[in-house]
Formats: sequence, structure tokens, C-alpha cells
Amino acid sequence: MHVTSRGTYGYRRVHAELTMAMGVTVSDKTVFTLMHQAGIYGLPGPIRTTLVINALDMAIRNRRPEPGGIVHADHGTQFTSWLFGEKIRSAGLLPSFGSVGDGLDNAMMESFWSSMQIELLDRKKWKTRVELANAIFEYIEIFHNRQRRHSALGHRTPIEYETLNINDIPAAS
Repeated sequence: MHVTSRGTYGYRRVHAELTMAMGVTVSDKTVFTLMHQAGIYGLPGPIRTTLVINALDMAIRNRRPEPGGIVHADHGTQFTSWLFGEKIRSAGLLPSFGSVGDGLDNAMMESFWSSMQIELLDRKKWKTRVELANAIFEYIEIFHNRQRRHSALGHRTPIEYETLNINDIPAAS
């Protein structure tokens, strides 16, 4: 399952695959222990505070913003950390955050881009734009939508989730 997931699945998704797709009765702790003993791990999660601090430092060095400039971010833990806020204020800048629960802030898309960055783009270099475009298409249409289990969908693929919920969609009038 780890290999089939292109080395992206950690123990939670491997556990979901075992129990939901294959009907195997096993605890997530057992899956975690066995994967750990075998040296099998999923890909690391999204961006950490250190990375955004470094990016902010680089932006400040390269752009040299005027005091009072605004740094806009979402409410991710790395952006709301004390260190990130302190770095902004020490540069004479003002922090700005999108409103919580506002669809316009595009949290779902941010999550998608983060996953694609970690699971595809950071793992290989492509020789041509066509090769990259084909890899992105294949990632989205084959892996992400039809094979990758999403925790927000109860560890189902988007296609599985859509199929299960198709009867809940009201007919157009």
C-alpha cells in the first residue's frame, strides 16, 4: 500500500486502506508500529514555522518593504506563531490574516496545492514543461481524485465520496 501510494501514505492512510478497502481488522497502532519497525514512513506534512520564517526573511531582504507594509497570511499555525508575528513586527510591518471560515480565503485549494507540492513537485525534476504538465495531469486525475485517500472525506477518495453522496444532491429544477 505504501508503494502503491507512491510512498506518500503514512500509517493513518495505510490503516484506512487495510480496513476500508481490504476488510482487514487491525488497529492503527499496530500499523504504526509495523511501519516504524520496517522504516516505512509517509511524506512529511505541510510547511513548518521555520520554512515560513526563512521565506519571510528572504522576502524582507529582497524587497526591502517600507515600514507599515502589510504581510497577509492565513490562520495556519506556522503563520500565527509568536515567532512569525514577532519577525513581521520587528521589520516594521503589519500582520494581516484572512477571516476564519471565509470561503474566499480558499483553504481547500491551499490544502490541495500543499499536497501536490509535497507528494509530486518536491520529489522530482522534469526535463520539459510537457513532461511536468503530464505529471500534474496524472497526479490530479489518476492519483489525487481516484486513488489517494483524503482524511477530510473519511479516508475515501474523492470519487468514492462523490459516488456515496450522489443521492444527497437535489435534482435541478
